[in-house]
Amino acid sequence: KQWYQRRVAITAGDDETPRRGLSVAHRRAFGTVFAQIGGFLLCFLPFVIFVGLSKIDKDIIPTRVQVYGACSSSMSAIINPIIYMNTNKTFKRFVINLLKCRNVPTNPTSTAV
Repeated sequence: KQWYQRRVAITAGDDETPRRGLSVAHRRAFGTVFAQIGGFLLCFLPFVIFVGLSKIDKDIIPTRVQVYGACSSSMSAIINPIIYMNTNKTFKRFVINLLKCRNVPTNPTSTAV
């Protein structure tokens, strides 16, 4: 079987009947990807809508709202590290040690943080 066809057998409570499902690692990865895509859409959707509407009529959207759309598109760069810190313990430790100016390993795969 291909890697995407494999499933992990999980026991379902007292009856010990195995049921098929995703592993914990796959669920975490799916959650992280879903949060990244959701954050991206949340940040860029106002910008895309405002640009599309301003192409129809330049005066339809006030300048303040256009500035908000431009700023919201930059928020994706701020949201991504926050999402990674909440979903990846190794990344979180690395960032905390970096912010505290502690010894940060040069090898990112190293666990001795």
